[in-house]
Amino acid sequence: MIRLLLIQENEPPGSFLRGLLTEITEMPLEVECASSLGAGVVAIADREPDICLVDVGLAEISEWVSVIRGQGRRIPIILWLSLHDLPWTAQLPGVDYLVKEKSTADVLELVIRHAIQRHRSEAALEYYANMQRVVAEVGQTALADGGLGSLMDDCLAKVTQALGLEYAKVLELMPCGESLVL
Repeated sequence: MIRLLLIQENEPPGSFLRGLLTEITEMPLEVECASSLGAGVVAIADREPDICLVDVGLAEISEWVSVIRGQGRRIPIILWLSLHDLPWTAQLPGVDYLVKEKSTADVLELVIRHAIQRHRSEAALEYYANMQRVVAEVGQTALADGGLGSLMDDCLAKVTQALGLEYAKVLELMPCGESLVL
């Protein structure tokens, strides 16, 4: 189930965009609505949706995206824009968009799928780049020849931090292969 937050200002409950969402049958959606960008910030913090679809005025959207990103929220965002607003989208890297005049349920479904997949790919790329950075740092520490003990301590600290672990320990496997030494 994909949890989608729809942010629309000044739109009645039966709006065109909500109607498109109800026409999507190949992708299970749980849609929650917010009536303003402020309410959207609260909903994102409280319920952590999988994706956010935004139909609001462009004047506030750039600052809103900065607030969301500044809070460490890594959520895919799709803006529903008019055709004449497209040149403006270059100001918001990492945000997808859908043109109102070209919107159908099928296109909306594809854009949602694309945004979620792009978000996952970016997160995986960032994760693996961080792991590669840690491996390089451990390699530099090994080349500094501070001794095996300091190398193991430094390696353990860096790997623990990179993996987001609270605790970690290096154990030595005994020659018999059945027990570990602390």
